[in-house]
Order: sequence, then C-alpha cells, then structure tokens
Amino acid sequence: MRRHLEAQGYAVDEATDGILALEMHRKKPYRIVVSDWMMPSMDGVSLCREFRSLGGSYVYFVLCSARTDRSDRTEAFEAGVDDFLTKPIDRGELASRLIVARRILSSEDVLRRQRKQLEETARRLAEGNVELRALSRKYAGLFDGLPVACFTFDSEGLVREWNREAEVAFGIRADVAAGAPVWNVLGGADEDAWSEERARLLMLGSGGDALDWSLRSSDGQEKNFAANIICVRDDAGRPIGVVCANVDITARKRAEAQIADFARQVNAQKVELEAMNHQLNHLVITDELTGLANRRHFREMLISIIAGHKEVPISLLLLDLDHFKRVNDARGHLAGDQVLRQFAQVLRRNANEGELLVRYGGEEFAVLIVGADQESAELAGERYRRSVEKEDLAGLGVTTSVGVATAFASETSIDDLVGRADAALYTAKESGRNRVCTADPAFAARFY
Repeated sequence: MRRHLEAQGYAVDEATDGILALEMHRKKPYRIVVSDWMMPSMDGVSLCREFRSLGGSYVYFVLCSARTDRSDRTEAFEAGVDDFLTKPIDRGELASRLIVARRILSSEDVLRRQRKQLEETARRLAEGNVELRALSRKYAGLFDGLPVACFTFDSEGLVREWNREAEVAFGIRADVAAGAPVWNVLGGADEDAWSEERARLLMLGSGGDALDWSLRSSDGQEKNFAANIICVRDDAGRPIGVVCANVDITARKRAEAQIADFARQVNAQKVELEAMNHQLNHLVITDELTGLANRRHFREMLISIIAGHKEVPISLLLLDLDHFKRVNDARGHLAGDQVLRQFAQVLRRNANEGELLVRYGGEEFAVLIVGADQESAELAGERYRRSVEKEDLAGLGVTTSVGVATAFASETSIDDLVGRADAALYTAKESGRNRVCTADPAFAARFY
C-alpha cells in the first residue's frame, strides 16, 4: 500500500502502533491518517480521540476495519473518525477517499484563511469606527482600499459607504448605491438576505454577526458571499450604523457541491462493491450446479465445529448415487447434471434444522449433523435413503448408498471422520447398494 500511495505522489510515514503514531504526529503534524482499528497498545478509535484532543490543523482520519456493526461505527464517528475503509482494502477506493480528503482539507485551509481575513478586516473596521468622526477622511481612504467588498449603512438603512471591491463584486456602482436603502440596492439577494426586516434587526444590533448569502447579477450569474457584520455604536452604546465586509466564496461553494456529489458517487460505488463482495463470498462457499455448500465450505465448517464443540458428538453422512454412470451413459452428461440437481432438491426437502448439506464432489454428497449420536445419524441416513428411493430420479431407479460415522469432537479430526464415513459408504456399496452402513458399530455404546 505504501508503494501504491507513493506512486500517486503521497509522502508516507508508517507507525507500528497507535502510541508511536501519536509521538510522530506531535513531532511532525500530519493532515491525513489511515489507521487500522485493531493495533497494539492503542486501537484506532482511541488514537483518533487523542488526535482530536491535540487541536491544531484539522487531521482527516480514515479508519480501516472489517467491522460492519452499526454500533461500532457510531462509536468511531463519535470519536471523530471521518471515513471508513472496509477490509480487504480496495486500492482504487482508497485513492478515491484520499482525493476527497485532500479536497476537504483544502477547503478547510481556504476557509481558515478567509476567516482570518474576515477577522482582520473586522478588526480594522472596528478600530476605524472608534475614531470615525475625527478621522473620517482617513477612514474613507482606508475603507475604499480594503481588499474585500465592504459597505456601510446607517440607522435608517441608507447606504453610506460602498468601496471599490463592492462595485466589482456586486456589479453596482457606488454612486447608485449611496443614499439608497440597502434592501433596495441588494434586492437581488437570495431568500431576502438583505430584506428590510433583516436590515432593521442588524441596525438594532440583534441580527447576528455573520451571514452567507448569494446575489444574481444582471447577466444571470450567481455569486456567493460570506459576510462579517459589525454593529457600530455611539459612546452611549446606541446603534448608529452597520459595517459589512464580504468575501467572495463562489469557488468554495462550487467545490463543496462537487465534493458532495463525488461523495454520493463514492457511497453508491461502496454499496455496489459490498453487494458484489457478498455475492462473491456466496459463490466461494457454494457449489454452482446444486446450490449446496461446497467441499471447501464443508471443511471450514468442520474445522470450526471440531474446535468449538469438544464434548459434543458429531455425525457425518456420506451419500453416493448408485449406478450414476448409467445415467451419464444412457442420457448424457446434461441429464446427469439434472439428476444431481434433483438429488440436491430431495436432500433439501428432507433435511432437518441444523443439518448442513454439502456436495462433496462428483456424485458424492455429505450431511454434517452436530449433536447427533450414532443412532440418530443412522435414522437420518435412512430418511435420506428412503426419500431418494421414493423419488425415482430420472426414471432409472437411481438410489443412494449412505455411510455414517460418529465421533466426539475432542477425539477426532477431519480426515479421521471423513475416512470412517467413506469406509462405511464403501461397505454399503459392497453390500448391495441402496442401504445405510455405519462405521465401527461398537462406537455407539460410548453414547449411552
């Protein structure tokens, strides 16, 4: 993964655990962190909390985990995690997430710089207003030269100053704006951002100190602004006017919209990928012809059962279609496949809860039953044998022979259990077929 990221131009540092990552961040702050959930010393969620507690520039935190439980993800989001990557990690998805992270961090940096610019502008304006009357000429020159679009209006809502940047940003000349009510000058603003009601609230000092608004120009173009608003008061504390500094945030708004659209696309792709992974997982453990569990899944299940049910009997039934070669010879392999599918359907219809059905290979099938003693397993084998005999598959009198083996999980292995069931199946075949035979009949006494 490191080589993959470096090939895309990222500078990558690695930490073997959360504590080391935290130490590295204190020495050299990072902007993007991709962390495992489970790590030595400190897990990924705790690491994220530590990062958030340090303050400073925002760190975009991506957590990698195979966990899908909603409560786990809620805990991670509450800790400050920004995004998730589901293991195994798809490199293309990782690259897409990092692009989104960089855009968000870039927007964060732009906002921080703009906020500082607004704060500085507001500070300068506030300082100028303290000496407004005595330094009116000096103030006028300073106001007109400010690098952001600024205007003022008095306690009646009439525009008093309108600087050069305001002329450029709003497309309205200063001589047109001067002396007119601000709600008429900016009547093209969205959602009555500069309505008479809002302007009068601002003049009373109760309309807030920040406003995001948009204005559609005469050529139909919409521009977005972030306004910092200062209510100017006289020595007695009475409102006498309003100063408004505006930063053009049109590019930021467009970037946010693009980021939101891209995030929706990424989420849609994520849902599609998860569905494909689910389908792939199903295909990996399922026999394509019959839809039963395949041999690989059977062995994985048996390993798990033997490991987790030490003092519980486990019974294995091996079933083999008698004279199946006759079906292939008489009807062809397509007909043989159809018989195998029908055989699997018979097993499904007659299976009890807790019986795992498996296509073991070729015309051989298996049934795994946890908790069944030898007598119960023999009865199950007879149930399946009679069902197949009654079905008369392909009209050729196809029957099945069944080999049964039972053992305690603590005293057997996969090869031992399968070998004993296979030996019993061989006995059934040699004894005339269409019958159930049990490995080690004396073994049944151990269950009583």
